[in-house]
Amino acid sequence: MNNDALNRQVRKLYPRHFLRGIAGLLVLTWVCLAAPVMASNNRPLINPAFTPLLESAELGGRTLVWAELGDAGGRPLLFAVGFPHAAATGAGVLSVLNDFLDRQGVRLIAMERTGATNRSSFDPDDTLDNYVMDVVNLTAHLGIEHFSMMAFSAGGPGALAVAAQLPQRVRSLHLMAARGRYEDALAERTGEQDVFNALSNDPFALAPFFQSFPPPRFFLDPGTVSFLDTFFGPEFVDEFIAEGIESLDQNPEGLSLSRAIGYQPWSFELADVIAPVFVYQGWADPVILPEGFSQDTPARVGGLATVRFYPGESHFETHLRHLDQVVLDMRHQGRVISMCGTQGQRLTTRYVRVRQVRERLQDGFVYGDCFWRQ
Repeated sequence: MNNDALNRQVRKLYPRHFLRGIAGLLVLTWVCLAAPVMASNNRPLINPAFTPLLESAELGGRTLVWAELGDAGGRPLLFAVGFPHAAATGAGVLSVLNDFLDRQGVRLIAMERTGATNRSSFDPDDTLDNYVMDVVNLTAHLGIEHFSMMAFSAGGPGALAVAAQLPQRVRSLHLMAARGRYEDALAERTGEQDVFNALSNDPFALAPFFQSFPPPRFFLDPGTVSFLDTFFGPEFVDEFIAEGIESLDQNPEGLSLSRAIGYQPWSFELADVIAPVFVYQGWADPVILPEGFSQDTPARVGGLATVRFYPGESHFETHLRHLDQVVLDMRHQGRVISMCGTQGQRLTTRYVRVRQVRERLQDGFVYGDCFWRQ
């Protein structure tokens, strides 16, 4: 079936008033996966009205906290939440894409790093190995055997630990502007030598800093603030910031420890990661510098690694702008790329086979869904 026929079929199946709704683009995205290349309808991608529910359970002697998004019966995607590692913060931001995940048949599970808030257990001797056991216990509780793993920012070390120590269960690993393994040389290259030294000597060294913080919007770089304000509005951003501040107020020691764990000696090697690895990195990221983990991690993992650099993008926006690419990579193992370009007089999202990407770039297409270009 060619693209025109698919478009006609979509228009027939989904009335115009429905396409004007928030889910219009998501339905078309699902149909897109049946063809090598197809234009989407470019309807709004997000649903800011959805609110995820936090869940908790006593598992393995620890209180684990998580939140789910998307299709409850879909392909599992465990999300290692970045700083401040709270499930409410991680799921709260991605909740705007709940409808997209539901249409794509993806069950996203945002897992809190234990001790990040008072909702979950705090263990002053916590390690990455404990985090892996938390994943084992939570997936058993949820009835999940195989899953993909996604990490954002400081969630990277935990996701790498899971992929390395559960190689037969992790289908793919998706690192969104994510941290990797720290060593002296890499810490110096990424501008974090002082933090590296402090936390290597005392895992709670940052607790007073977190406790005395924050001014408004403290952990967002200017590019990220501009991006979030543009697409979600100041109220959404302020709510997200408030959740982050609540985490800091509740357990600054837990947050310092969760950061320190990434600096401590690991019980595994990056070469133990044999699942396909996908790295998504903004080229203008001032937090996770492009010349740091996004190059070091792929070079050292044991399996096939694909790196996607996005020009001009800052830190926080990567895992929102390119969650659709994560879904495509889960399904097609890197063979299909989400791109945006002009067809006629309007922007059009196309899912493009890798062999056609260069041609699309020459036609003026850029990476990502057109929603983010409106």
